[in-house]
Parts: sequence; C-alpha cells; structure tokens
Amino acid sequence: MLMRMLPYGAALFIGARAGDLAYLLAPHKRNSIAYVNIKAALGAEKSPKEIKKIIRGLYRNLGEGFIELMWFPKFGKDYFDRYLEVQGVERFTEAENKGKGVIFLTAHYGNWEILNLTAALTGHPIKAIARQQKMKRLDNLLNSYRQMKGCEVIFKNDAKREVLQILRDNGRVGILGDQSAGARGIFLELFGRRASYAAGAFAFALKTECAVLPIFIINKGWGRHKIEINPPIEVKDTGDKTADITKGLEEYNKILEKYIKQHLDHWLWLHRKWKGTPSRDILILSDGKAGHLNQSLAFSQALSESDDSKIFRKKVVQVKYKNTAARIFLNVCALFSSKRCQGCMVCLKLCLTPDSYKALVSSCGDIVVSCGSSTSAVNLIYSRDVNAKRVALMKPGIFGTRRFDLVVAPKHDGLRGKNVLSTRLSLNFVNQKTLQENASRLEKSFSLDGRPKIGLLLGGDSDTYKMDKNCVKNILNAVAEVSEDLDADILASTSRRTSKDIEELAKSMLAKNKRCKMLVVANEKNIEGAVPGILGLSDAVVVSGESISMISEAISSGKRVLVFQKPEKGKHKEIIEGLKDDGFIKIIDENTAKQDIKEALKDKSVSLKTIDDVERIKEKAKQLV
Repeated sequence: MLMRMLPYGAALFIGARAGDLAYLLAPHKRNSIAYVNIKAALGAEKSPKEIKKIIRGLYRNLGEGFIELMWFPKFGKDYFDRYLEVQGVERFTEAENKGKGVIFLTAHYGNWEILNLTAALTGHPIKAIARQQKMKRLDNLLNSYRQMKGCEVIFKNDAKREVLQILRDNGRVGILGDQSAGARGIFLELFGRRASYAAGAFAFALKTECAVLPIFIINKGWGRHKIEINPPIEVKDTGDKTADITKGLEEYNKILEKYIKQHLDHWLWLHRKWKGTPSRDILILSDGKAGHLNQSLAFSQALSESDDSKIFRKKVVQVKYKNTAARIFLNVCALFSSKRCQGCMVCLKLCLTPDSYKALVSSCGDIVVSCGSSTSAVNLIYSRDVNAKRVALMKPGIFGTRRFDLVVAPKHDGLRGKNVLSTRLSLNFVNQKTLQENASRLEKSFSLDGRPKIGLLLGGDSDTYKMDKNCVKNILNAVAEVSEDLDADILASTSRRTSKDIEELAKSMLAKNKRCKMLVVANEKNIEGAVPGILGLSDAVVVSGESISMISEAISSGKRVLVFQKPEKGKHKEIIEGLKDDGFIKIIDENTAKQDIKEALKDKSVSLKTIDDVERIKEKAKQLV
C-alpha cells in the first residue's frame, strides 16, 4: 500500500490532514449528531466554537487511526517498544492466573484497534467481538488487518456461545461496551443523561466468573500511545441478575465518563449513544411576560403527561435583546437560517444580552418552546443548533407556521395547517389536581369554613385596555352586598398588572370587610397557588375582562364565571363574545352585577360547561416525543 512506502511520521501527517478533509466533507447529519451529543453532555462548559474544535480533533484521530491500521503488516516488537506504553500489566497477569478467563472491556476511544495488535505482539492474542460493516469489501479488509498478527474476530450475531466457551477455557475476549443497546438496554446516567448499555460483558462474567478489565488507549501524539489497564470490575452473583449486571455497568460507566472528560476528542461522539434514551429536555424561551411563561409551563406539563415512558426535564431561559434594532436584525437572520447555521450562533451573540446568550448556549433541549412573537426568532435559530423540535404558542409573528413542528394558537388567530392546533382557551395549569391541592392549602392557612364563596380576580391595564375605576368600585360593592345577603365569604386577588389606583381601591373596600377572608395583592405579597386555590374554593368567580389568560383559568376550573368590563372592540371582544354565546361565561354589567352574582351562587341546577384543550394538546404532543 502506498501509505506504507512513506516514512511513518509522514503517513500519520497525511492521515491527520485526511481527517481534516473528512470533517469538511462529511455529511451534515453525521457531524450534527456529534455536535448535539457534545452539546448535551458539555454545553455548560463548551462554546459552539470549542465543540466544533473537539469534532475536528476527533476526525484527525480517526484519520491517523486508519493509517495506523493500514500499517499493521509492518508492525512488530520494535513498534511496541518504541511507540507503546502499557500501564497495569500486573492486573492482567493476576486476572489470567485465576484461570477463569479475561474480558478486556474498552470503548470507541482513541485508536482502539491497536489494543488487538498489542495483545498479539505481547503473546496474548484476544478474540474481539465486532459488528459486520455494511460495505462487504471494507469489512473484509478491516478484519484481515485485525487478524494478521494472531487475534481473531467474532461477529456479534454468533458471539454468545463462542465467547462463553473461550472464557471457560481461560481465554481472552475484547468487547466494545459503549455502543447504545437501544430500548432493551440498561439505562444509566452518562453526562447527566440516560444512555443505554448492553448487558453483554457482565452477563458473561456472571456465568463464568471471569475478570472484567476496563482498558483504554490514549493518543500521546506522533504515533505514540499509552494503554491503561484499570483494576478489575468485581461482579458478584447475589441472585438478582439485573441488579448485579447493572452494578458492573455503573462502574464501567463511571470509568468511561472519566476518560472521555480527560480527552474529549478521543471518544466517538459520531455514534448515537443517546438514541434510545427516555430522557427529554424541554427548553422554554421566556420573553419576561408572566402570562406567556405560564402558557409555556402549562404546555410542558401537558407534554410531560403525554407519554409516561419518558422522563421530561424543563429549563427556562429568559430572552433579552440588546435593543429593538437587535430584535429586528435577529428576525431577518431567522428568516434565512438553515441547518448550516449549527455551531455558529454569531447572530444570537450579537443580538442578545451577554447573560441571556450565555444561558442559552449552555443549554440543550430536545424540544424548544416559545410563546409570543418576540421569542420566535430565537426558537428557530437555536433549535437548529441542537436539532430540536420547535413549538410555538400563539401566533409566531412574521415566520408563519410551517417553520415549526407544532403551533398551538387560539382559534381566533385563524391559523391553518397539519402542525397547527387551535384552542378555545389560553394554556394554563388549572386542573382538578391543582385546584384540590391549592384549595386545601388555602383552606388551612385562612381557616375557611363551609360558607359559600365568591372568587374575585382583578387584572390590570394593557396597551389597548384600561380598567375603569368606577366600574371596579361598583363590582366590589356588588360582591360585598351579595356576601352579606347570602352569608358568603370573599376570596380576592389582584395581578401584577393591576394599577396602584385599583390596588388601593380594593384594599380600602375589602381589607376591613369581615366577609373578605383573603385578599392577595400580588405586587406586595403574592401567595403561591393563590389563583388556583381561589378557583378551587369558590362557587362562582368574578373576573375582569381584559385577560384571556385569567378567564381561561376560571373556565378551566369548572366554576360559574362572570366577566365584567370586557373590551369594546377587536379580537379580544370577539373571543369573549364567543365564549358567552357558547355558554362558558356570563358577561355582567356593573349596574346589574349584584343580581347576576346572586343567581350564580344560588342556582345550583345550572350545568357548568368546560373546555378541555389539554387532552387534544397531549395527543398532538405525542408526535414530538
């Protein structure tokens, strides 16, 4: 072969350069797998630039490793003496002297092929388990080089009986233990994420009592390598086969992670180690608006409940732009983003504040969720970086729906498409479980009894809406009078958007009212679970009409919902009118509020209508996991 005609150092140099070329020419999908694997494992420690450098180093090592494999015919004792250093030989000798056989358990780490060669050159040839390659001629070539010095290859499909016999004859077997075993494997935490391992090596050890020696090879540069034979992993038969195998795998897993951390470019990040993992990471992009964040959290909860076989973890990152121009520029970048943007992230670095950018690049998600148009661009760009599914809640601004895997938006937005789920209400956490849990907590904290209860939820101003102080005053009077007439309690809460004037009005009219058992002023002292607790305890709920989110929560509670001061125009008005026409709410006038509230409390025969968007969301969300 031409490479063997060159000086060894020159051949290795060419191999490294071939690795550089392979990195540049490799299919995007393959490099993308490596990038996402490293980011999921080390995203908090490594920047996109550093991750790409690790992948490039991996390709160089693979290029050099291929040259070394092609040089096997020329390698002899002089190669061993000059280029190889073996540490821990006494561990192998001790294990072999026990007469039970030895498993050398390694990984796709460094140039693992040299381990076969070393065993043969030192007079201890092994039989290595290998997987047949799809390309027959390449498979034959590789195996001929692997076996030319005395080692043998056992193919995975025929391995079990032969390996057991080898070990019972005090033979030596080489096994690569780091490949994913899929859904049938044993799952352990590798870099904080559950990865699948085959039981193989430790199942053999339980049957034969052979020694399991973790062995790794480290590239020292210029063709030199250090082979480290670690202490044997003890496998004790306690009668619980799965537990015994798992314990052995846990020890191997710790050693593997330690070696990967020491030399990040040595491990084969290109394979799908986490392919069968039940772990799913949800990254929520927050624009700082509590209502939007609550919708994202509610969606992540529904997603988590959609598949009991998966383990869901969520992280919230707040998106902060440097200025308005930066946001506009990022929207333009998102319009032209593609899979080739992976590992760049320059546009995000330019447009986001340093803290926001740092929090984002140190995160990784399988599903990225954004709510509102201001975070849509970040979703599109970042999800490409981590190969994540993209979910938009509400209309995603200028980007349309086709760029997202799922869009959950209110019916009135009029969005269409197979990936669009139209809802009647805003996403929220309100369900029977949260209602009961929070109601029970509030009931104990405020010593509430069995009297009827009126819930009162006051919102606040927005860009297009301003709460009328006189209207609020009349509503508060009506609630107070009904509570006296019917011997009912009042449970009230303002929101963070409530203006100071309305807060002071509520305090002056309710704080000293003996019927008001609970008044939560959110901007002064909020109480966790106050709103779902109030909804869970109340027989009827009076809600200000400016917040679809608040109205949605009230409807989801299944209680009678009375809405006052609805907007006079726009889509907001249309939504509320639609909910009224379909019997989900009643719109009340400040002048007749007292009678309406009384009827809502007294008339127990009225059937309550609820909207269950959550089950539909769960069904749609299954496609993402």
